[in-house]
Amino acid sequence: MAKGPRQTDAAAYEEVIRSIREVLAARVVTGPSGAIEEVHVLAGPGRHAKQIVRDIESACTAQFGVALDHKKISVAQVRGPEGGSRGTRLKLKGIHLGTEGIRVAARVDLEWDGKIFTGEAAGHASGGNRKRLLAQATLDAVEECFQTGGAFALEDVHLCPLGHRMVALVGVSLFTREGEEMLTGSSAVREDEREAIVRAALDAINRRLGWVCRPARETLNPSGEGDNG
Repeated sequence: MAKGPRQTDAAAYEEVIRSIREVLAARVVTGPSGAIEEVHVLAGPGRHAKQIVRDIESACTAQFGVALDHKKISVAQVRGPEGGSRGTRLKLKGIHLGTEGIRVAARVDLEWDGKIFTGEAAGHASGGNRKRLLAQATLDAVEECFQTGGAFALEDVHLCPLGHRMVALVGVSLFTREGEEMLTGSSAVREDEREAIVRAALDAINRRLGWVCRPARETLNPSGEGDNG
C-alpha cells in the first residue's frame, strides 16, 4: 500500500479533496505520524453530504492509499436562497457611530439566517480612524457570525472620487493555510458614507466567506445520515 503524505504534506490531501464536485474548501488535520485525524469540508448544496464523504474516502484511497474513516470527516453545507434556507451572503441591518470627547465607538449589525450579529470597534475620533473603525466593526460582526478564527484583517479604507461620485474602497487580508490573499471591495457613496464603507468591507469578503466560515456543521454519524450539531 502506498504511503500517505507526511504531516507537512496535509496540503496535498486538501488539494485532492477540493477537486471533488461541490467541495468549496477543505482543511485536513494530521497527527504526529502524518496520519489524518480530522477532515473539515465546506460544500455547496448540490450533493448530499453522504455522497461527498464517500468521494473523499475514495479519493484518499485512490490517490494516497489511505483508508479514511468516515467518522473523521465533517461536512458543512452552505445552502443557497433557492433552497429556502441558508447562504453566506450577509445583510446590513444597522450602523451606529457615537463620539464621546476624543473617542469614537462604531457598531455594525449584520443579519444572517434571520439572526443579528453585532461588531464593535473603538478608538480616537480622527476622520481617518472613524472610517477604519466602521470597517473593523464590520469584520468583527462577521467574526461573531462565522467564527473565522481571525482569518480577515483590515488593511486600509479610502474614500475616492470617481466621476461625479465618491466611492468607498476597503482592503482586507485573508489568511489561510495556503498563505495571505489581498481582497478589495468598493461601494458608491449615495446618501451615507458610513454605509458605503460597511458595504465596501462586505464586498471585499463576501466572495471568500465560503473558504473560512463555519456557520453550521453537518456531521455524519455512523449510519451515514446527516446530524446537525
